[in-house]
Amino acid sequence: MQLQVLSTHSEGVGAAVVLSTGKPGLTKPLYLFGCPEGLSRICLEHKLLRTAQGHIAAVFCTELGRLQLGGFCSLIFRSAADGAGRIAVVGPCGVRRHLDALRHYVRWRHPVLELRPVACSAACNEADWTRLVESRGCVFRDGRVSVYKLNQWSVSGARVSAAAAAPAA
Repeated sequence: MQLQVLSTHSEGVGAAVVLSTGKPGLTKPLYLFGCPEGLSRICLEHKLLRTAQGHIAAVFCTELGRLQLGGFCSLIFRSAADGAGRIAVVGPCGVRRHLDALRHYVRWRHPVLELRPVACSAACNEADWTRLVESRGCVFRDGRVSVYKLNQWSVSGARVSAAAAAPAA
């Protein structure tokens, strides 16, 4: 496994974390934590997230703002150009509404988005909350990694969310 942090020192551009597994190539899945505005430009300039390095299997976001999903439209177009078939999108309650709203001004057929909303609290959606409790916090699992939701905490008034990834058992 390899972990990369993608960021710039520009104000207003968030960071993204890329978890890669396996050997480089079309079959190697990449897991993207955060998809901030400007991510596609950073990847294009520095030759990152290219088809030869792997394909984006899942995008994880902790909130619906521009620092987590501002670069999602560009990522969709880039993935479509690279021939991606399916991308899992894991995020907080409201991620489905957010991505449905994007479809009003950005149209795409591929990749197919597999939406997996994560319950933020018991009041969010009882079915999602029950599934999260039963899975012991696991919000995503495939043959290579398992991703767990960690608790939210506050740092100087700013809400911070986190996720932990582990090799699949």
